[in-house]
Amino acid sequence: MRRVIEEIIEKGLIKEGDRVVAGVSGGADSMALACLLKDLQNLLSYDLLIAHVHHGLRGTEADRDLNFVKTWAQGQGLPFFARYVDMQAYAREKKLSLEEAGRFLRHQALKDLAGEKGLVALAHSMDDQAETVLHRILRGTGPDGLQAMREKSDGILRPLLTVSRRDLVDFLRDRGQTYCVDSTNLEDDYTRNYIRHQVFPILKVINPQVKGALVRLASLSSIDQDYLEKEVERIYKQVVKEKQDYSLVDLADLDLFHQAIRFRLYRKICSKYGDKGLKDLTYDHLQKIDEVRSFGSGKGLDIKGLRVEKTYHQLGFFSIKKPKKIKLHLGEQETDFGSYFLSLTEEEGLEGLALEEGEDLYFRTWEPGDTILVQGKSIKLKDLFQDKKLPRPLRNQERVLVGKEIYAVGDQISDHWLKQGKRITIRKGKG
Repeated sequence: MRRVIEEIIEKGLIKEGDRVVAGVSGGADSMALACLLKDLQNLLSYDLLIAHVHHGLRGTEADRDLNFVKTWAQGQGLPFFARYVDMQAYAREKKLSLEEAGRFLRHQALKDLAGEKGLVALAHSMDDQAETVLHRILRGTGPDGLQAMREKSDGILRPLLTVSRRDLVDFLRDRGQTYCVDSTNLEDDYTRNYIRHQVFPILKVINPQVKGALVRLASLSSIDQDYLEKEVERIYKQVVKEKQDYSLVDLADLDLFHQAIRFRLYRKICSKYGDKGLKDLTYDHLQKIDEVRSFGSGKGLDIKGLRVEKTYHQLGFFSIKKPKKIKLHLGEQETDFGSYFLSLTEEEGLEGLALEEGEDLYFRTWEPGDTILVQGKSIKLKDLFQDKKLPRPLRNQERVLVGKEIYAVGDQISDHWLKQGKRITIRKGKG
């Protein structure tokens, strides 16, 4: 454990003045983490908080664990925080397994305590890492998933990933520190427990060092992933044209790269738009996106709130959303098209719109058959969009200003706009 402390300091995993919230269940792994982080305070000045999440399960046994951790923290002079969550209710509401619900609620509670700049320390050991890698392999993970848990990422610190569970128990025994035993860890109801108790004993017959082999696989995958992420980030900045609700990539640029790079570019672009699930695109999703390159212009597919479409010489990724029709009024107003300020004016030099008495104004999206009067000629909005080579998904987000006539489409105004007399002016943004 001395080696772990040295690595924390050498790698700067925890720095002077940091706020660290340790998630402590009371089990052997988490108590070893708590003891280690307390010892680290003798060498490094930082704030250490002990937190326990009560899941609303296991009855008196769970209450025992909470009180055990609370007593230990108070004895060490460390701040203690308890958080209560309803794991079963959340699992039902979100249609998750109890394992998934518990993991999410724990992380969320600990992150809330840590704050935006704080760290959450978790007690995942080498055994946990091996179990995670094997579990992901069995579920069909791709290369990125093999890296499993990282030592430090997204505000979460896992300093014990290279330490076996047996070594952690020995560490506690040598210093006379007791710990709690969660009876559910002895059961095979959860997938992870089944892997631990049933699968690994069989695998050890083939390779007694199977856990170490899986951990090395995770480490090597992490190294490869770090390189690929930097390379994709560099390429992304060169070839991806980012807008507020969409991105475009020239097909000629995509053709320069290997499929491995293209897939990672797709994943990075998709993570910015659409549903949160786009961060977990499957190989099938990525393959289908790649095939859109060979489609005709205007053809594409929808994936989890995102439209991927070939548009002329580019591949476009569009957030699927259709702004709502809204009636406009004088003053400041928030719309799905942005913030606007409407006022009456006779000021010279400002373009405005003369309305008939009682005429209402609206923002909406275009509809088939819509026309606008430009230089005395009635032009179909469809033709206007085609002339501008506006991708189809963006046409459904273009702002149309309409009253008794269509007065504007995006930045294109109609002949109905005037520059003299009393009129309404519309400005983008706050007044």
